[in-house]
Amino acid sequence: MIALFTVGTLAGAAIAARLVESLPEVTLRLALALFVLYAAWARRLHPPEIPPPGMVLVGALTAFVSLFVGATGPFVAAFLSPRRLHREVIVAGIAACMTVQHLIKAAAFGYIGFVYAPWLPLVGAMIVTGLASTLAGRHLLRRVSPARFALLFRTVLTILGLRLLWLALTELAA
Repeated sequence: MIALFTVGTLAGAAIAARLVESLPEVTLRLALALFVLYAAWARRLHPPEIPPPGMVLVGALTAFVSLFVGATGPFVAAFLSPRRLHREVIVAGIAACMTVQHLIKAAAFGYIGFVYAPWLPLVGAMIVTGLASTLAGRHLLRRVSPARFALLFRTVLTILGLRLLWLALTELAA
């Protein structure tokens, strides 16, 4: 599954890299704002079970979207069938797909001219804080009811989405 997903991710990232560098920043910010609000409030995707070769298309589609809106983990997760896969396999599969996708996305951004060297300290700090947040989140998740978690998650996404939307709209109005 991961190998097929990787093939699709390479294709999707290559196509999106050509397009992303030609779009104005406000367009990308607006797309991200709408995606975040959609992720917070839309009904969850329930696509049909995807046969293993279909993971090439899933990889291509999610990589393409990922170059414009960032984190597509929930989108990828929607394509991993809980009826066919055990929950540990699903979690590991999502983690592996996201690792592959982020590495390929980083290469695509490097290809179109992004220089990473000045940002390495920040990237390192993000990795450390990401790990710490994951550990803290796992601890808190055990103490929060599923209903409260859903409300908190949706609230945070809504605030972030509205902020991005505000920034995009004020930039368009200027």
